[in-house]
Amino acid sequence: MNKTFFYKASNLSEVFSWKDIFSEVLQPHTKEQRGQVLIRGVTGNVPAASRMLDEWQKPWLFLRFGVIGLFLSILAVWIWNTFALTWTVDGEIISMRGIDFAVYMIVAFFPLLAIVIFFWELNIPGTISIFEVVFLMLAGGLLSLLGTGNLLRLIPDIPKALGGPLPEEIAKFAVIALVLSRGKYKYGLEGILVGCAIGAGFGAIETAGYGLSQYNGNYSDAIIAEIMSTWLNNPSASQQEITGYLQHVAETLPQIAEEARKAATNTLVIRGCLAVGGHALWGTLYGGALGLAKKGSEKLRGEAFIDPLVILTWGSAFILHTLWNLDPSQLEGIASQETINFILVLSDSWIKSVLLIVAGGFILLIILRKCIRQIIAASQRAAGNRSENIQLGAAPEMGAAMNQPAFAANEQGWKTEPVRGKEQLILCAVSSGEFQHGKEYCLSVGGKLVFGRDSGKANIVFPQGTKGISSVHCEIRVKEGYPVLIDLNSSFGTYFSNGQKLEPNVPYKLRNNVKFYLASDTNSFVIKMK
Repeated sequence: MNKTFFYKASNLSEVFSWKDIFSEVLQPHTKEQRGQVLIRGVTGNVPAASRMLDEWQKPWLFLRFGVIGLFLSILAVWIWNTFALTWTVDGEIISMRGIDFAVYMIVAFFPLLAIVIFFWELNIPGTISIFEVVFLMLAGGLLSLLGTGNLLRLIPDIPKALGGPLPEEIAKFAVIALVLSRGKYKYGLEGILVGCAIGAGFGAIETAGYGLSQYNGNYSDAIIAEIMSTWLNNPSASQQEITGYLQHVAETLPQIAEEARKAATNTLVIRGCLAVGGHALWGTLYGGALGLAKKGSEKLRGEAFIDPLVILTWGSAFILHTLWNLDPSQLEGIASQETINFILVLSDSWIKSVLLIVAGGFILLIILRKCIRQIIAASQRAAGNRSENIQLGAAPEMGAAMNQPAFAANEQGWKTEPVRGKEQLILCAVSSGEFQHGKEYCLSVGGKLVFGRDSGKANIVFPQGTKGISSVHCEIRVKEGYPVLIDLNSSFGTYFSNGQKLEPNVPYKLRNNVKFYLASDTNSFVIKMK
């Protein structure tokens, strides 16, 4: 387990990089490690809550699977486009329709399955097996498709621009919520995986359908339409003329089939390349939010559906989906022709899709960080006397036994010597903002620093008219032997200098030179260890 990774992920005062997640992607893995990751989530191989972090392996399997999937996809497309679907053996035409199905399924499912495997590996609780993931993809995708069809019947007059996004996102949300209502799912990371699997299943089925539609539209449908048009336009054609035309169609079948294959291949490849930003991504957003809304309990209560984060993520997914599907022609009469042409250029060059993927990815990173912090806190609570060591930011390589109180600063800014005497100073919070600039407020053993406007409860008292400061805003005290900063459910929040907001009533360990502020950076302080 890389504890530095978890430490940085959980401590808002640290600069956090997601690159660390991928540090083992290219590392060789032993046979035992490969076996362990594949049986994760199977009965008897689910880690206890206190062991989640210790038994977790960083993601690496997804890349191997993705490379294999890419190879199989290229091979299937090459076979399909190189060899004719039919050939003659002893004068008899032999059909090879099986390759159609293989191409649709491999190209549609493999890119998305690789993405799902990544989130399966990232699922630190380890409660979901790879077999369950595949089942969720297939069953969840089909149920979402069923729900979409029923919604389209119930709401027949949906505006064209919303005809896909509205019913599809509602249907997927309902299926994801149904799955997450099971008691075995308690955390946001599980919600992300469930949302990704169901969204990926829906997206893969949709992609296969688009490929099939493109092929039929350029092959059988085109032939039938041409024949019907000829007959209708030549009602008096002789039998001989009709026979001659049909013979001409038969002779051009290979060319028609080739064009149909090219059209279908183009659709499958484009959607496969953009799969990372479609239904799988949108499902992860509100799946993760729903998982967080369970707050570690076995029940998905009604208030979860009005949780601000759930509403925000579903709304974001719906907007991203709507913009993804937007046909510039639908803006005629609303936007100028120049704007329409500009959007058309963005769409044709994939720029629009890339921008939407980046936007969705940014939201997902925020959700992921919240989910990882939730897991860290839950794991440490379950570990008893180590309940908050990682959540409070204690990295093992920084020395000091994790459960020993210590207060003298070393070169990294952490305290490594035990307290001697109740009057010993621990730290000083030095004002670096407009309020009492330069003044030191010192914390000694057994005391606490309370920031706020209420002079009866706070000992660092702001003027009554100070904007954004609550009556009792935040405090610094000793918890589990370490100095911590806790937001006391303030109205406008407490923040570290990098702009990250502290969760209310959650302690964050402090070290030397950490900077934080109350509501705005005009009310900022810097920690100086003593």
